[in-house]
Amino acid sequence: MRVSFGHSKASGVESRMSQQEHDVVLDQVSKNFGNIVAVDDVSLKVERGSFLTLLGPSGCGKTTTLRLIGGLEFPTKGRIFIKGQDVTDTPPYKRETNLVFQDFALFPHMNVLNNIGFGLRMRGVQKRDVKKKVQEMLDLVELPDVTYRRTNQLSGGQRQRIALSRALILEPAVLLLDEPLGALDAKIRKQMQTELKNLQRKLNRTFVSVTHDQEEAMTMSDEIAIMNNGRIEQVGTPYGVYERPVSRFVANFLGDCNLIEVEVVESRPERVIVREPRLGTFLFHPDRDWQNLRHQENMLMMIRPENITIVQDHQDFPNKIGGRIKALAFKGSITEYVVEAITTEIKLQVQGRSQLNQGDPVLIGWKAEDCYLIP
Repeated sequence: MRVSFGHSKASGVESRMSQQEHDVVLDQVSKNFGNIVAVDDVSLKVERGSFLTLLGPSGCGKTTTLRLIGGLEFPTKGRIFIKGQDVTDTPPYKRETNLVFQDFALFPHMNVLNNIGFGLRMRGVQKRDVKKKVQEMLDLVELPDVTYRRTNQLSGGQRQRIALSRALILEPAVLLLDEPLGALDAKIRKQMQTELKNLQRKLNRTFVSVTHDQEEAMTMSDEIAIMNNGRIEQVGTPYGVYERPVSRFVANFLGDCNLIEVEVVESRPERVIVREPRLGTFLFHPDRDWQNLRHQENMLMMIRPENITIVQDHQDFPNKIGGRIKALAFKGSITEYVVEAITTEIKLQVQGRSQLNQGDPVLIGWKAEDCYLIP
């Protein structure tokens, strides 16, 4: 899987090859609304047959980016390619894309057959062929018996599948999904996350989705592009952006984390030692070349709560901090703690029910490979 981003412009043969290998290419695209910069110099390549999610807080530019790909907005500058074709100035109905809206946008006066087959009828496809195609789509989304029902007779999850079927029946090269599960309740949303990803794999089509829900993005995506203030901060696999964030924003936005400001004491290819004046020194095992780190350089040390444990007598961790339990919450399979430790508060999660109480002294620890340094 190769999804890339940046601000440098490819040229010549390299640029043309990239456009042919990817279903979506954004080349230094910006979009202004008056004095407001909604999308700021974004370059993005989405590999054919992949599921990419644009993730970020409200107002970060992710929905505008999706609308630019679909032709519902046109860029102030930059170029957009779909399947190697420059579609920068092409209207939406001439692009090989289709969009599924958050509210599904189904026609309430039409039954399922006519909703799904609407686009084919507009293309002049014969009635019997439309019905056959619609039934194939209903079989694909496992709703073979709702052909003649009205949309108001369907559940939220069923309406979502109908909206997907209506978009996919036109066989777009790229399916665009604008907060596709936002209108569903929590239980159905979790179910649909898995079903949507399975459908994408079965069809081997390129899906580009927008969401502010981190769990949804992690569950469905091959790649996640995290946006902030109109720019892409990081693109990578769900594991990559979660475990190896490139900035404070990415670390904080994608799940809970602990960030401690530290200073580099020693930097070697096999180990890095950092220090926080009141908490002590900590060991980090890098998984790439960190020799460029300078002595006394300031960094952020990130530790995810699930990677921290309460140290027992027989356990030895290279990284340890003492403190007191400030708060705890039992959440079924895990207990969440907040430990007050001199200069900071540390969040951690342990399996099962707590044997400790608020105010108890504790020693917490983590392995050298379970933390990460952020510039």
